[in-house]
Amino acid sequence: MKYLSKKTINVALHLLFFLAFSAINAYSQGFDWQYSHRTPSESPRFFGGIALGYYFANYVADVNFSETEIPCCRFRDGDGKQYNIAISAEYWLSGGDNALNFSLGYSKNSGTFSANPDPVFYLQDTLRTKLESEVDISHLQIKLGGKHRLSHSHCWVGANVSADIKLSGSFKNSESVTTPNHTFNDGSIKREINDGHLPGLASFILTPEFAIGYDVNLGLGLYASPRFSIAYNLNSFVQDDSWHSFKFGLGICIYRGIML
Repeated sequence: MKYLSKKTINVALHLLFFLAFSAINAYSQGFDWQYSHRTPSESPRFFGGIALGYYFANYVADVNFSETEIPCCRFRDGDGKQYNIAISAEYWLSGGDNALNFSLGYSKNSGTFSANPDPVFYLQDTLRTKLESEVDISHLQIKLGGKHRLSHSHCWVGANVSADIKLSGSFKNSESVTTPNHTFNDGSIKREINDGHLPGLASFILTPEFAIGYDVNLGLGLYASPRFSIAYNLNSFVQDDSWHSFKFGLGICIYRGIML
């Protein structure tokens, strides 16, 4: 049997060295990114990006509404929507199956409450009306959470907690006649309620959120992470009364790797 040449041994050692480091440097989120074809390299673990989200909200509430300090009715039914934009960061732990994430952003909530006051006797008939309150609230939003890859795939499940700090908020209240062929005294069928009053908005909202998603490879050091999520705020949106919201959302974040 002939001995292997020194050159052959060197080539074999270099190949083994390369394969060993390729196996040790596990892909941080499962993508087969090769940063160098000549020397071993690591994929980034830290990623930064921009996140966008849209939520549909179903309100579960018991909020008192009054006009000129006189209690009128309670808002219990309503729905709304929320838009989010944020700067997001994600850090993958050793092993590449778990990541921590953080985001800082802005959210805008808009929606409508409705209620039917007790009918009144008017012009020898029963006058029925509908009250509506249009909601407009914005928050500074801070999220902290994590996610786990399922069976080493690109599918994942995750959870986070959102701390929303109120920036602004307003209500626009109105009443409409719902009885056919009837109007208010001035002939109109809708009036703005300038003296309407609802409880004050809470300055801080804490909301847990659960999500499922999929990471999509967009090229070297770049991936998109679309998601579907469900959230419910722990404390009320208003002081003294109860206003909670079930939110169902779609979102996406585009991440780029950052070598630290």
